[in-house]
Amino acid sequence: MGTIRFLLALAVVFSHSYGYLLVGGRLAVQMFYIISGYLISYILIEAKTYSSIKKFYFNRILRLFPAYYFISFLTFILFAYLSLDSDVPFFDTFDKINIFGKIYLIFSNFFIVGQDLAFFMGIKDGGIQFLSDYTDSEIIIYQGHISGVSWTLSLEIMFYFIAPFILKNKKIIVYILVSSILLRALLIFDGIGMTGGFNYRFFPLELGLFLLGALSHQIIKPFLKSYLSNGFDIISNYVTYFIITYIIFFSFIPGIVINTLLMIALLIINLPLIFNFQNNHKWDAWIGKFSYPVYICHFMILVAAQEFFPEQNQSWLTFILFATLLLAFITEYLINKPIEKIRNRNRNIT
Repeated sequence: MGTIRFLLALAVVFSHSYGYLLVGGRLAVQMFYIISGYLISYILIEAKTYSSIKKFYFNRILRLFPAYYFISFLTFILFAYLSLDSDVPFFDTFDKINIFGKIYLIFSNFFIVGQDLAFFMGIKDGGIQFLSDYTDSEIIIYQGHISGVSWTLSLEIMFYFIAPFILKNKKIIVYILVSSILLRALLIFDGIGMTGGFNYRFFPLELGLFLLGALSHQIIKPFLKSYLSNGFDIISNYVTYFIITYIIFFSFIPGIVINTLLMIALLIINLPLIFNFQNNHKWDAWIGKFSYPVYICHFMILVAAQEFFPEQNQSWLTFILFATLLLAFITEYLINKPIEKIRNRNRNIT
């Protein structure tokens, strides 16, 4: 699972720099949601890692916020430096938006929660309005966020908030999942389900992906453990290596819609095997530690690359990859590793 998460993070990096490679940015984000649903279900239902909901929330905060604040601080310094010679959208948005918009941006930049709402809002006639297309606005509000990718963390946090209350009951999971799927179908039929923020940023729609991951843990895992019996470890190896290979060559395979659906189905069905692979291979777990730092770091590096490499050539892409991996490594060992000690003390099982 660690290698797969790392490749998904790289897919997002490529989507913002090079273009469509691996599984692409959108599918990578949605696969992250499914994996998150599985892991949170495992933590809360099977492992019972936390003795209280409070400890669960505290652990999730420690997982996301320290690295986010560290990178946000560095990004703010970079923006301040760039503003000496040119206009920076981050500062321009703050200058142009009204007082209510400023309050929203300050709140969402600090707490992360609500950043996804920027893709459903815009400025019309000087006031904030909810829009189906966030680009049809006098000011693009999401440019006032310090990170261009942390809106996904807002969706993660919302799932974390409700997870302890819904994941213990399979019927509730199924009811909410069906509602999410029906709502997605309704919005697509209405003509807005594949546009603007509804594309893959609307939490009620993406919640279904989290829940599919949770059902993979609660339904598919017991079935596979029973059906495969002693061959569980061996098959875990074959399945994980196959999906890793599929991700690597995904962008070269024709039939994007069919392949997307197949990739999602394979992930949901085989998550128990992939998770088992990670538990049996320390190197896979180690690689997985860098998926979040790579994801949260690369936006800042991309901004720097656009400044220092005006031409998007091979040197530009090389800088983005090398600098992202370097900053991710620094973030992991300077921020996440010390924080992990605190997180371990907060767990029932270490």
